[in-house]
Amino acid sequence: MIALILSSILVCVYALMEAADDFKQILNDEEINHKKQWITRAAFVATYLFFCGDVWWIIGLAGLFSAVFRWDLNGRRGKDWRYVSPSSWYDWQFIRWAPFFRGSNRVGRKVSASFMCRVYAINEHLQASIHRAGLLAYIIEALLFLGTIAIELFA
Repeated sequence: MIALILSSILVCVYALMEAADDFKQILNDEEINHKKQWITRAAFVATYLFFCGDVWWIIGLAGLFSAVFRWDLNGRRGKDWRYVSPSSWYDWQFIRWAPFFRGSNRVGRKVSASFMCRVYAINEHLQASIHRAGLLAYIIEALLFLGTIAIELFA
């Protein structure tokens, strides 16, 4: 259990460093390659766990990384803590499905991510959908992390 706690702290520190790096790229108006960065981050965590922990922890620690990363990046950008980006494939999965749980129509991918990013600031309905998606992301990520802790404690 101590190893999981230490691994969780390391993952949080890494998430904060990566959020700072993304924030710097956003400030410099650089395009963010979400796919490349996701693969790099996942490889770091997987390699660490392969050598220092149980590989199955990656499920819960990935949820922890994503939640800490999003929370810090949104705070740095002055956005709502629940904001998820339509330009990120990972975030898009939550945007796509979150309205389903509320009973409203799902936002179609036919609308471009860049258009959604521009309209977000002025469209309250879109903001509500994006924030609902972000909340769903946090809930799922928290459940993954808490499930990892529960398995570690009781298995």
